[in-house]
Amino acid sequence: MKRTSLLIVVAIAITYCPAQIPGSLDFSFGDWGKSFTDFNSRRNVGDVIEIAPDGGLIVCGTNGYANESNDCLLLKLTPEGEPDLTFGNQGRISFGFGGETSLCCDMEILADGRILVAGACFDGGNQNIGLAKFTAAGQPDPTFGYGGTLMVNLGKHEYAASILKLTNNKFVITGPISGPNERDDLFIMRFLSNGSTDTGFGTNGYTMADLNNNSYDIPRGIALHNNKYLISSTAFNDAYDAIALMRFNTDGSPDPTFGVEGKSVIDGLNIMDMIISASTALAIDQQNRIVVASRFLGIAGTDGMLLRFLHNGYPDNSFGEYGMRVYPIEENNAFMALGIQADGKILAAGFSYDGHDFNTFLLRALDNGNPDPEFGLGQGYSTHEISSGGYMNDMANSMVLPSPNKVLLAGYADTQNNHADVAVSKYHLGIVTGINEQIPSEEITISSDPSDSRLLLIHGLPQNMTFQASLRNISGQTVFSQPTYSNQNKEARLRLPSNCRTGIYLLSFESNMFSGYGKVAVP
Repeated sequence: MKRTSLLIVVAIAITYCPAQIPGSLDFSFGDWGKSFTDFNSRRNVGDVIEIAPDGGLIVCGTNGYANESNDCLLLKLTPEGEPDLTFGNQGRISFGFGGETSLCCDMEILADGRILVAGACFDGGNQNIGLAKFTAAGQPDPTFGYGGTLMVNLGKHEYAASILKLTNNKFVITGPISGPNERDDLFIMRFLSNGSTDTGFGTNGYTMADLNNNSYDIPRGIALHNNKYLISSTAFNDAYDAIALMRFNTDGSPDPTFGVEGKSVIDGLNIMDMIISASTALAIDQQNRIVVASRFLGIAGTDGMLLRFLHNGYPDNSFGEYGMRVYPIEENNAFMALGIQADGKILAAGFSYDGHDFNTFLLRALDNGNPDPEFGLGQGYSTHEISSGGYMNDMANSMVLPSPNKVLLAGYADTQNNHADVAVSKYHLGIVTGINEQIPSEEITISSDPSDSRLLLIHGLPQNMTFQASLRNISGQTVFSQPTYSNQNKEARLRLPSNCRTGIYLLSFESNMFSGYGKVAVP
């Protein structure tokens, strides 16, 4: 834990701005922090959001109601939340993988801006893998599959729940697979850049695995971890449920150095009846630890749940209770999306349900799993009703961090037209320093030179050391950064730039052996 000292350089009047409380909507985005997109006056759901190389926002999802023919949707927004009319057809695309109906589950954006989409397609009672590839401009990529789309049938019922891009534009997918009267197993499959199966992977391009003694396995979340393929999944059984991780070598074989024979299973849980819905999200933090988000069905209702594992797959006992933290917050809530801030704090988003409406829910957790008291109104979470009419339901399914101090959520929201639109919303995170909590820090004091208020005197630094000094504004943006040196008296001097505006700033000093910070008021 850092020891810090705060000395206000000059007393100035500060205006309290509730709109920038961490966890509050960023009103500069879209329409007061929200952007809705309607496809053909049907039910539209955003499942994944990613940032394009040009800074635009790409969202994929599904268009249509249950028990009817659905298709997939793809849209692009500007960084400000407005439709990008240069993409697809006036900023949007509707498409199918083939067959009678299609569902979108995941997406990856390649370095050149091309977009890979994965999901499910149904044809004649068969459930198959659906894949598609688009150019950066939103046109089908003719070099992929059959005119940009591909339906893959492995001879069973299967679909792609998650996709991971690799080098040379290869990619892997994972999802559930089952035959008649069989329980779902996990499968992982690798493809070449044109959509052809990579037969050098597994057996005929794929590998199947049962996660927990003939369980119903519904994977969601795949990441590159130690240059291997890591998958998170729920594993449902008759008496109990489990959260499971499995790591594969690049040839498709289970990695015996991870967990037990490639698996790490936390069982004895009650996750809820989620057999038909994937319910995990996966992230890797800066220390190579593995974080999984899901839900837990307790006595009082459904609660969000986070789990953290060490790099070898074993539970991280420094997090929550034996690696698991359940959040029994008011009402029912569940986590559908997950992210890691630059400072290592965990963001989890999904929904909160009060018995009448679903609302968008966002929580921030500290390194030990406790809710961050500096987030929301001191409780570590915020709840937002972003719907504008109809049944007044909304929720988040995906998140992405466009900058250290902002987060974007994608999902759906009901509207006055009595159907759901794709919803993208943006939130403040406060000042995120990226300071490593694992590096010890000494107490520092910041004051100003009596004859020059722009000349700062910093005391309490390690002597004769080089630091990177960075000044960040209240929005978390770095406005000034330069190398700084301490003398034998453990002091340093730093002159603020003349164009530094009046306000409150965070000044940080970092090296590979030390980090510290303090707040500064500039007159």
